[in-house]
Amino acid sequence: MLYGEAQGVAVAEVGVVANGSGVTVMVDQATAGLAAAMRERYKFPNLELVQGETHSGELGGPDDAPCEPIDGHRR
Repeated sequence: MLYGEAQGVAVAEVGVVANGSGVTVMVDQATAGLAAAMRERYKFPNLELVQGETHSGELGGPDDAPCEPIDGHRR
C-alpha cells in the first residue's frame, strides 16, 4: 500500500486469488504500467491489478461483479 501511495495511487485492498495462484491488488487507477512496476518491485509475476472499490469487505467490481486484470492476462 505504501508503494502505491508513493506512486500516487490509492490501494483499496490486497488479497490472495481464490485458487492461491497469485495476488490481486485493487487500486483506484489501474494501469498496465503500474502493474508491471509492482511486479518488478515485488518480484512476483502473478500479481493482478484491478480497478475498483471494496464492497462488503471483498474484492469485486461494481455490484460485486468480478474484476478483470487491467492488462487482460490471467496468471
